[in-house]
Amino acid sequence: MLKFKRCNLRGASPRKLVSLKEEASEMGCYLIVNGLERDIRPIIMSKRNYPMSTVRSSFSEKREGYTDKAVVIRCVRADQTSLTVKLHYLRNGSARLGFWIQGREYMLPVEKEKLSERIAKLSGGVAVIQVGAQTETELKEKKLRVEDALNATKAAVEEGIVVGGGCTLLRLPSKVDATKSYSAGNHRTCGNRTSLRKCINFPVY
Repeated sequence: MLKFKRCNLRGASPRKLVSLKEEASEMGCYLIVNGLERDIRPIIMSKRNYPMSTVRSSFSEKREGYTDKAVVIRCVRADQTSLTVKLHYLRNGSARLGFWIQGREYMLPVEKEKLSERIAKLSGGVAVIQVGAQTETELKEKKLRVEDALNATKAAVEEGIVVGGGCTLLRLPSKVDATKSYSAGNHRTCGNRTSLRKCINFPVY
């Protein structure tokens, strides 16, 4: 907001900004606008070359079947000319891509069936993993590692994400403490139990 002409902090020194609880190099702020989109638009500068998700009521009023949600990316060329691309979400689950070329707007439909087909290919496709090594022993070891990773992934897909081995180390000390009643009078056993508890927790930290 400091670049805005009506901002009372415009042109202030970094020392003054810090004294007013502001950042020394602050160049903008977050705004929550409700019903004043037309008035606030001139002071908003969209991010360049980064996708930005937006919710505007004007999107739903643009065409029939449009929602108020869209993803906008403003691409800036080397000569400082820009091209704004918008991906509008429709109420039927599909999307529509809109962009401007030479002052004319073009809209390309993105079919829901194509998106579903893309998701199906990503989730049900076959992947080829190539494993290479310099020696046969190294190759066998890498193959075993890949097989372990695949088995863990398949188990996670079927049964859900399982807790890693580090969680076992965190839970073991409570089991060690449970044996205290059996050897309360043996100081050597108590010392061994304390050492074992420290050894179990050491890899976690």
